[in-house]
Amino acid sequence: MQLADLFESVQKMLDPGILKRKLEFQCVQHDIFHPCLLADQLRLEQIYMNLLSNAIKYTPDGGMVSFELYEKPAEEPGKVQLISVISDTGIGMTEEFMKEMYSEFSRAVDTRVNKVRGSGLGLAIVKKITDLMDGTVEVESKPEHGTRFCVTVSFPWIEKAPEYPEEENMDDSLKQLSILVAEDNDLSYEVEEELLTIRGMECSRADNGQACVEKFRLSAPGTYDAILMDMQMPVMDGPTAARTIRRLDHPQAREIPIIAVTANAYHEDIQKCLKAGMNEHLAKPVDYQKLTDLLKKLCR
Repeated sequence: MQLADLFESVQKMLDPGILKRKLEFQCVQHDIFHPCLLADQLRLEQIYMNLLSNAIKYTPDGGMVSFELYEKPAEEPGKVQLISVISDTGIGMTEEFMKEMYSEFSRAVDTRVNKVRGSGLGLAIVKKITDLMDGTVEVESKPEHGTRFCVTVSFPWIEKAPEYPEEENMDDSLKQLSILVAEDNDLSYEVEEELLTIRGMECSRADNGQACVEKFRLSAPGTYDAILMDMQMPVMDGPTAARTIRRLDHPQAREIPIIAVTANAYHEDIQKCLKAGMNEHLAKPVDYQKLTDLLKKLCR
């Protein structure tokens, strides 16, 4: 992977959130002597976007968010240390929260923002991926004094990336898609939201089947490009919601892609999805690659 591509990709994904929040954004790379590394760009983007999304979310308007990328020599020959620093002037974190922040169920109520404080799965994902890369995550934070994350991972470097035939960048084709997600479980929705937004898509939530029907019914044509529909929900289940949507007097009612998300992937469950008017199905936990492959196929 080329570090320049990684740097540019992160900037592009952040632009909408930065502009919306009226924040000062500093994005700097320096001391890059080995611009081509053997690394997983998608996973690095996932680390950086989780940390930067939190920085944007918890920094008041007029504040500053920064992303710094540089390298240092590694002890092992043929490798370099890739160091990324994500910092903000936001509301910061308490020592109590920082002790538990990498837990998959880490939440803390913060009256300063009148909402649940924490990233839910976000920081757990950062820690998990960094650990798998044999890297480290260091954090400094104080309430009202912002937060600074430093991620360090060692990668092999090469002189020049191999040249491959140019192919259509399918991930780029997913950017700006708007997905309506019908999911009653908070944790499941947060996972799906991570998978969607990390690649530049937008998502809107309906916490039961009836709410999904109403959101779609009241939406202007073109508001949503696809629907992710959980099968088991209160008030109205997924199949009933899908059948109801297909009968609506809405320009997209019969054509919008509906993808079932089900904990059961038996033949009879799949047939139930298709008979209800859904296009495809995914088993839980959602496989990111399968989800993007389906969206590429259905949202052309």
